[in-house]
Amino acid sequence: MSGNFYYTANFTNCTKEERDYFKSKTCLVTISVGQAYHEDEKFEATLNLVNERFRKCLIIVADTLQQHTLSLYHDDKSKDELFDWSYQLGTEWIERNRRIIEKELKIPYEIKRWGNWFGNERYAQDIEKVRELYSRNSHYRNIIDDIVQTFVQRLESRTTGLDSKKASSHSREYIFEECAMPLQWIDEALDYELYPFIRNDAITETLKLLEPKKEKHFLRPLGIKLKKHQGTKTLNAIDELFIKDILNTLPGHIYWKDRHGSFVGCNLAQAQAFGFKKISSLIGKSDFDIADYNVAMKTRENDLQVMNSGRTQALEETATINGKRTVYISNKSPIKDSNGSVVGILGVSIDITEQKKLGEQLQQKTQELKKALSAKTEFLNNISHEIRTPVAGFSMAADNLMTCWNNLNEQQKFDMVKVIAKSAERIKNLSMHLIDAIKLRDDQQVFNIQKTNLTSLVADFIDEANALYTKEKNISIIFNEDRDIYADADYESIGQVLRNIVINAIKYSPENSSVSIKINPDQHQVQVEIRDEGVGIAETELDAVFNQFYQSARTKTGAGGVGLGLNITKQIIEQHGGKIWVENNEDKGCKFIFTLRNSDTTTSETLNNKNHKKVLIIDDDELILSSLTLSLIAHGFDVSTASSGIDGINTLEKCSSFDFVILDIMMPEMDGFEVLKIIKPKWPNLKVLIHSGISNAAEASKTVKDLGAYTFIKKPYKIKELLACFS
Repeated sequence: MSGNFYYTANFTNCTKEERDYFKSKTCLVTISVGQAYHEDEKFEATLNLVNERFRKCLIIVADTLQQHTLSLYHDDKSKDELFDWSYQLGTEWIERNRRIIEKELKIPYEIKRWGNWFGNERYAQDIEKVRELYSRNSHYRNIIDDIVQTFVQRLESRTTGLDSKKASSHSREYIFEECAMPLQWIDEALDYELYPFIRNDAITETLKLLEPKKEKHFLRPLGIKLKKHQGTKTLNAIDELFIKDILNTLPGHIYWKDRHGSFVGCNLAQAQAFGFKKISSLIGKSDFDIADYNVAMKTRENDLQVMNSGRTQALEETATINGKRTVYISNKSPIKDSNGSVVGILGVSIDITEQKKLGEQLQQKTQELKKALSAKTEFLNNISHEIRTPVAGFSMAADNLMTCWNNLNEQQKFDMVKVIAKSAERIKNLSMHLIDAIKLRDDQQVFNIQKTNLTSLVADFIDEANALYTKEKNISIIFNEDRDIYADADYESIGQVLRNIVINAIKYSPENSSVSIKINPDQHQVQVEIRDEGVGIAETELDAVFNQFYQSARTKTGAGGVGLGLNITKQIIEQHGGKIWVENNEDKGCKFIFTLRNSDTTTSETLNNKNHKKVLIIDDDELILSSLTLSLIAHGFDVSTASSGIDGINTLEKCSSFDFVILDIMMPEMDGFEVLKIIKPKWPNLKVLIHSGISNAAEASKTVKDLGAYTFIKKPYKIKELLACFS
């Protein structure tokens, strides 16, 4: 700052509604090199306003544009000399003002120069469009000529002996260039331009005629009003009221007590922590007047320790007020008078109750993660074993067949082939478990749930099991149901559930034993029970066996497995809307029980298409549109799409019977904020879900909800998070 004054800036031609959502917008600041309002205090005030109101800024130094003005007064210089001169003026401006830009702008910004665009192939095409428009459109020509006349009048008022014809020609070239350049700036997707002048009428008309789809939502002009204030912005002007404001703004509780422990002063946060609405209500009281006796005594001991030692100390303290226990970290310092005698204590206390809870939760989570890591390590070891064992089996069997074929009898050959077949089956099952686990984790598993004959499904599975799994140990599978019992089920997935449970039962059952399957329907559900005569499961592990990578202490050795099958089984049943659990039998073995919906009370059509809701997705990203559409259709929604805000509004105009709109924020031409402002007044009962990857998600969420949005969900998200918004 220089002199005994300073400037502030504000907008002159924008509505309150616009100011409310500037934070989501970008702006362009066009610099006229050499103009006073682009230098020093005035420029600093403008940038301060930009930093407060916008999310991104592009500064364009209009350097080479000045060559048209320079040419009026320097006939002796060539076009190249005038270009270099004007470019040098731009370089000097950047060197002069870079410090101000770096100091004031905390938002993302970029500095570009007029010369970055001037003279390139695109510019040559654009200025030719402007010249052609000027020659064939009388309305456009009148606008340009009026601006040129204004420019010439200004020049004549400042310069004696000016050649008016020459001034008109050069001013026209100046305006042509100013109108051609924004045709390239459109690629920058800029919303507002600061420091607009009369030539903005020409730019607006140029965009309207040459870029009609983008003109309404690009480079809207914003005037800047600079106000001069006497005095200087220094801390000398801070008064007692301002100090109070600072204390009340600072985080934490600030207080000071006399030597006897009575509060002499504090900030509002400290008073409110003790249940007082005003600071004055706390003054004169001690901790014994407010807090629990034991807590007050401990606090007093801490205060005396600080005052007696004469040193600042950091202490953890607690306070129990109105039955609520709070933990603080307090920094306390002795207050001394002019003679060096301690007369009181100054404290700053920060509430760390939540941090303490988080610390405890983190410690608990760490233990859980250690267990999970241990389980995963064991899982990887098991995977290695499960792969190596069958590979070794069929590798050796195949090698024996190739090298000893002529020395093997038919039974030996059959046994070798059987080893290969069993090894292949083991690897296939492992591979399918891994694939299923990944699909279920990423919500990619699609179920074809329909009315299914469970009796037939179990019978088909028993045929498969007898052919592949039961003969080696002479296990019999008992199933005596002769009724047709139906449930809402995906045939393949429930077949996999049976396979996972029964194969486990066979693995851990003794030879010549049995596995029984029973189906028990009632009015609302069908219960399937699978009972074996194996080793059973420890009572403490009955819930844990369904965890991923978990293996029971009784079964983790000898029979293989990696701890995925039962976890996959549980997820399949739960996604069918059922439950699964395991119990130990009274004599030996255990039984797995799971439930499915009874088809007699809930039809498959109702289950698969329970939504019947119409959804319109408005998003400019083709990948988002296609993937989201497929996901919602799979969950029973009727989906329409629009690739822009304008298309979305047109779709609603044609058909307003949508239940939900999923709307993106960051879109070209018309962003989500603008779309929301249009559709909510027209269709007030329409539920609009905003999804966006915008960085300032918390602020955007508040803004869209104020504008009437139903909810806000941040990208990326899983489909189940979105589905929860429809419930």
